[in-house]
Amino acid sequence: MSNCSLNEAFRACENLRDLVRDFRFAWEDRSFAIGVSIGISAINGSSGNAVNLLKEADAACYVAKDNGRNRVHVFRPDDEELAMRQGEMQWVEKIQQGLEQNRFCLFGQPIVPLAGHEEGLHFETLVRYRDEKGNIIRPAHFYRLPNVII
Repeated sequence: MSNCSLNEAFRACENLRDLVRDFRFAWEDRSFAIGVSIGISAINGSSGNAVNLLKEADAACYVAKDNGRNRVHVFRPDDEELAMRQGEMQWVEKIQQGLEQNRFCLFGQPIVPLAGHEEGLHFETLVRYRDEKGNIIRPAHFYRLPNVII
């Protein structure tokens, strides 16, 4: 939307969301409710390129979905939920690259009984990811941590 404030854009998107929510889709004698999740990214003098703007709007849309669907969410650079979502999206890309470039490797970790009764050797098999420099990435980086953005 051109020549409108972020508040105006938000209100317009909420109105659109309400119109979609109130619409009923009929098919074969059945009625279905539908919804829409909307992500908003402001275009201004400090905005990045079109690709970055679409990434911001996409991340905001996923936050809207995560918060219960049928919502509107505005991208804000200091938003922790958005930072977490962007970190997750970066990991999706890195995992896809890792699969294509064979960066995953298997490790075996011995399982040691607490009581000391050993009945042969037992191992847990672990999958680890190697980054571009060959470093093993810790499993904690795959969890939803807000500050994990590579």
